[in-house]
Amino acid sequence: MLATLLACALLIAAGRALDIVRVVADLETSSEPSSPNSLVRMGGFVFFAAEGDFGIELYKSDGTAAGTTIVKDINPGSGSSSPSELTVVGSTLFFQACLDSIGCELFKSDGTEAGTVLVKDIVVGSGSSTPTNLFAFNGALFFRACNFDDSTGCELYKSDGTEAGTGLFKDIAPGSSSSFPSSFAEFNGELFFRACDATLGCELFKSDGTEPGTALFADIVNPGSSNPSNLFVFGSALFFQACDFTTTGCELYRTDGTTTALFKDIASTAASSNPANFAVFNGKLFFSASAGVTGRELYSSDGTPANTGLFKDINGAGDSRPQSLVVFAGSLFFSACEDGTGCELYKSDGTDAGTAIFVDINGGSADSSPASLAVLDGTTLLFQACVSLIDCELFKTDGTEPGTVVLVKNIAGATLSSSPAQFAAVGDALFFSACELGTGCELHKSDGTTAGTVLVKEMAAGPEGSVGDLFAVGSTVFFQGCEPVLGCELYKSDGTEMGTVLVKDISSGTTSSSPGGFVALGTTLFFSACDVTVATARCELYKSDGTESGTLLVQELNPVGDSFPANLVVFNGQVFFSACDGGTNGCELFKTDGSTITLVKDIQLGSGDSNPSRLTVVGNKLFFTVFTPANGFELYVSDGTTAGTQLIDIVGGPGSSFPEELVAFGGALFFRACVGGTIGCELFKSDGTLASTVLVKDINPGSADSRPSFLTVVNGVLYFSACVLGDCELHKSDGTESGTVLVKDINPGSDGSDPETLAVFGNRLFFSARTPTTGRELFKSDGTAAGTVLVKDIVPGSVGSNPASFKPVGDLLFFAADDAFFGTELFVLDSVCGTALATACPSGSYGISTTTHGNFCFRFGSGT
Repeated sequence: MLATLLACALLIAAGRALDIVRVVADLETSSEPSSPNSLVRMGGFVFFAAEGDFGIELYKSDGTAAGTTIVKDINPGSGSSSPSELTVVGSTLFFQACLDSIGCELFKSDGTEAGTVLVKDIVVGSGSSTPTNLFAFNGALFFRACNFDDSTGCELYKSDGTEAGTGLFKDIAPGSSSSFPSSFAEFNGELFFRACDATLGCELFKSDGTEPGTALFADIVNPGSSNPSNLFVFGSALFFQACDFTTTGCELYRTDGTTTALFKDIASTAASSNPANFAVFNGKLFFSASAGVTGRELYSSDGTPANTGLFKDINGAGDSRPQSLVVFAGSLFFSACEDGTGCELYKSDGTDAGTAIFVDINGGSADSSPASLAVLDGTTLLFQACVSLIDCELFKTDGTEPGTVVLVKNIAGATLSSSPAQFAAVGDALFFSACELGTGCELHKSDGTTAGTVLVKEMAAGPEGSVGDLFAVGSTVFFQGCEPVLGCELYKSDGTEMGTVLVKDISSGTTSSSPGGFVALGTTLFFSACDVTVATARCELYKSDGTESGTLLVQELNPVGDSFPANLVVFNGQVFFSACDGGTNGCELFKTDGSTITLVKDIQLGSGDSNPSRLTVVGNKLFFTVFTPANGFELYVSDGTTAGTQLIDIVGGPGSSFPEELVAFGGALFFRACVGGTIGCELFKSDGTLASTVLVKDINPGSADSRPSFLTVVNGVLYFSACVLGDCELHKSDGTESGTVLVKDINPGSDGSDPETLAVFGNRLFFSARTPTTGRELFKSDGTAAGTVLVKDIVPGSVGSNPASFKPVGDLLFFAADDAFFGTELFVLDSVCGTALATACPSGSYGISTTTHGNFCFRFGSGT
């Protein structure tokens, strides 16, 4: 909802309808930009490099979300191959890509994963030839590559797409010197380019495709270098930029293949106009250049010096910096900048009056900086644009109206996400942290409606405020609030701005006490906090009744340093926790009634540490895990006394069973434990004695692991995710071997649905799971195969909304999901269908939909 409001505000401010920029699909939930670049068309696709789940890799798009996919994860995993210099030769795409094992070398692709391969490791081993300036000529690829191992430097190479047919074409600057060939253009059946040698400097060369026929074409400046660049064919001539700093600077030159000369000194005298970004449209040559008071603007030429000049001064005395000029749908499209709108997409019909901004994608004076414009077909122009300083994605337009500019696919996830987190329920309201542009991640609350989802209070003006560790005690939410003046301290809120206040500045001044790990014993809040302004009693156990005077250090447990209290849990009318006393007993299990702190047991005798963790209450027993050299990582149980704190050594000796996922069920503890070599990591249970601590079922028979995860109890049934032969699906157990079974194979076959984030709501289990057709979406189960179903494909298609952080509040289930438009936002599910709901959320309204499923009515949309 927060990002929705922001986006709406931007769109309205720009005078545009809400449907101008919309998402088609999302590929991952991270907040990083995909930054698609180097767009080039081959066949029915545009190929480009972009950053997604697999790092920066090669992608292709047919202009639809479903048709926008990774071609190949060349550098497997999250590492990047960083494809660049994408160039098509016939039906083959050539490009540079990088791997740790071979460096940056020449690759090719036919558009398929299998057909995307290394052409040749020119510099054998981890060194790089760094192929650049790739250009198609005479059915082959010409490019610059560097090989200092064979003492040729950076020279002209050629490839036919095979390893044997890829090699040095000509060593223009003989020996270890480099000619640095660049700026290739085909003209009159020959290849023209810039190259350097020690005698002539950097000048204009040409090649007929043979080694003997590759030589200097024109020594424009002698002595010195003219550094020709931006070569472009127009009519029967080759135009380019060249520099003569003794007379004209860098200006527009022309050659007809025999005579080469200055075409026009646009900036006059020794100043440079630096002509670049050439395109031919309506029989004229368009380009960008700089001159005098107009700055860098759009120029045109009919091929004569007299009719070569400023076409339109788009940005007055400032620079409009036209770039990425491309002809599409009978118009000239390009990126340009104006003071009021920023750098946006422009369109021209070839007249001054018909040259104007086409769409202000990033509203107001902010820049969307369109780049890499590429024509897919006669109806689709693809390009990169940015909707924030750091979120650059793939867009498309048919070129007819501004409303046809849409986001093709948010490959790296929207950065306008409010990223709701830290959910805490108070009455019928959900409190949470959420992030907005310009305000930081602040305290919000929601009653499940758009109008009732609001900012409670901004901790600090601007982006410097944040909240975390929200914890409800009665009708009050306690939390850690951060702002520049006081640092991160203890705050509380009653849900109003006036009632959201600092409880106490525990670590005075700008230093932070960083309170966290909250639990409530009655109406008293216990937590860990650090007073860094004192020499002792730094990170210790604190308590608070919600007042400044009632917020106190419980006891200085470690007189020489920090006790680092953690894993706080209420048991038998006291708070149990792990802490370190500074050497006498080490890091062990402690308890307090709020007045004094008592050691429960020194499990690792002396100053050694057992580091208790995963404290879990089951009736009148407290279970937890510890590590000792003698017994490894094992399970302990305690009744709160020293004598009643005992080891449950599942493996025996120094070996470890690594107990995890501890949960109370049916008066016993259920958990995952590992017995290597025999049964692997499986589901166990214990009533607190070694004899009663047993395997429930070897779900993945033999020594393989089923790794039960997300153990959750619903209506007297234990649900969890478990894997058999790598197929991870939803299972359930009644505590017996025979009653421990697969609920449903949601994603049939060897690739499981990987259920995650299991939660209880309305006597049902809700969770996220993935399938090839839906991606990771919201599912529910009543414990039967028939009753285990997809609730809603929030982002239609195979991408997935990745629902998480489920929090029931009355008749509402709140959760975070990525709607593929605004990123990760707050969603709500309503368990009671009714007329008011239907009226509040009419089907088909913007960003909102409703669906009925059994006894549940669901509302979906950012913050609805």
